[in-house]
Amino acid sequence: MTDAHAHPSVYSSEWSSDWMVRTLEVYRQAGISRVIFFDGDEVLKAHRLKPNEIVPSLSLAGDAMNQASSIDYAESALKRGFLWLGEAILRPNVPADSPVALRIYDLCVKYQVPITIHHDSAYGELERVLERYPKCVFIFHAWGRGASRDTYLSTKELERLIATYPNLYVELGGQLENWPSPTQQVFIGGTVYDQFAYPDGSMKAEWRLLFEKYSSRIINGFDLCFQSLYTLESLKLRADYWRNLLGQISQESAEKIAYRNVEYLLARSRAPIRIADAEAAIQKAEREGRTVGLSQAKALIQQAKDAVAAGDYDKAILLADQAKELASKATAPQLTTSTIPTRMTSETTVVTTSRPSAPTDTFTAYVIIGLTIILVAVFLVTRHWNKTRRQSA
Repeated sequence: MTDAHAHPSVYSSEWSSDWMVRTLEVYRQAGISRVIFFDGDEVLKAHRLKPNEIVPSLSLAGDAMNQASSIDYAESALKRGFLWLGEAILRPNVPADSPVALRIYDLCVKYQVPITIHHDSAYGELERVLERYPKCVFIFHAWGRGASRDTYLSTKELERLIATYPNLYVELGGQLENWPSPTQQVFIGGTVYDQFAYPDGSMKAEWRLLFEKYSSRIINGFDLCFQSLYTLESLKLRADYWRNLLGQISQESAEKIAYRNVEYLLARSRAPIRIADAEAAIQKAEREGRTVGLSQAKALIQQAKDAVAAGDYDKAILLADQAKELASKATAPQLTTSTIPTRMTSETTVVTTSRPSAPTDTFTAYVIIGLTIILVAVFLVTRHWNKTRRQSA
């Protein structure tokens, strides 16, 4: 299971990468193997310590989606290795189509990262954005969390949005949390306020149908906002609730909602990074003159890019990693010729001298032997002729 919506702390800054790593162990004890933390540089540090279990998402809280400085801030974070953006606060305060928000969506497309948005009203403007940015993946959070009943979305309305916009994922995080006060958070799963299930734990029919039909477009998260809630008891309470609920649908649908959809989105984010790493390794090998094996590495890179275009991100990552390994093992060619620049008139001519092969060596030996025999014969004939002449004299 994955918690796709975790705040180290909303109301204080008393957190660290070490705290996240320690908290990951508590998650594991609750049967949760991966967590997406929404915050700043500390979560990136934690990700580098636990790259497969902790996912770094850049928090864009408050009015960040309405501040021009957020654009450079977000791009810098993506260049440094953030794999996700959010939680990005939009409505009730910031329009989904504000100029800054639109630039942030451009970055999501450029770096192929999803963005978790808090948008609890004015759904018409959100639809305009979904239509305008078909290549940006939006994780729709806080639907039905507005101040009035008019902002609540029914399962039919959610289904229409999912069916209409392939780039929209619905996140369940927060729908079972209540905040009686700014310093208190209460889990309401299993109570009369539970919108997914009845108090006896059985899933409501309309949600069972939605979960089965659109299981590839739904992800789960807890939306914990206080460090005091990151205890084994608290995490198990929520994890056990979802295990019971998802146990009432098919295993394939349950796995998609619990963790596979997040895996797919992360592979989508990681594939371009892995391809870029492999290309950098190839360029390094070329600069160092290690070119043997690079043609195969380049072919794998092209296959990886084709896999990305086809949406097979796991395959793209595998191919890119293979290309990088080949580049790291590339060697310099073994030269059998040497080039000697010789100046002739005003131009430079390259004279190539080759090391004789074995057959050439044998022929040369025969020539030398033949010349030696001839010389000896000439010597003997000359000597004999001189001797005969002296005797005649």
